[in-house]
Amino acid sequence: MSIPSLPAPSQKNKVVVWLLAFFLGHLGAHNFYLGETKEGIYHLVLLAVYAVFFYVLGGISSIFVLLAYVVALANWGWAMYQAYQASQRPDVV
Repeated sequence: MSIPSLPAPSQKNKVVVWLLAFFLGHLGAHNFYLGETKEGIYHLVLLAVYAVFFYVLGGISSIFVLLAYVVALANWGWAMYQAYQASQRPDVV
């Protein structure tokens, strides 16, 4: 019966791994550098899912915020118009 052996320690530069993880970690670059392709692909898929939710849903919510600003500005303009009209009328006793 043979005992399974542990994988050999990686000969990759740890500083490079840390720099890749810090600057390009969201892309999974450090995983690809270490030869862990499956984990790197997981990073890319998660980034794609995040981007879809952030840009699509964020874009939709920003449209509603813009619409709210337009409505608030219109209400303010209408109030200013009514105040101006009231100031132009002669006082009726």
